[in-house]
Amino acid sequence: MMKNYSIIFLVSVVLSSCFTSVPKGNKSPINHSEWTTLVQKHVNKAGFVNYKGFIKDSVLLNKYLAKLS
Repeated sequence: MMKNYSIIFLVSVVLSSCFTSVPKGNKSPINHSEWTTLVQKHVNKAGFVNYKGFIKDSVLLNKYLAKLS
């Protein structure tokens, strides 16, 4: 059951980032390297998310989320 929540979480974050891929007034796309780093570090090959790891990397996660907003 936890795996389903992990997938839902990841899909919702990724989809929300797709709708804001180009900032207003800027023609260059957003660099998603922070998200890539976080996913590679905290999601295993089976799709399980290490939420405590995301919390430990909250500075990087919040930086990425601020960029998307």
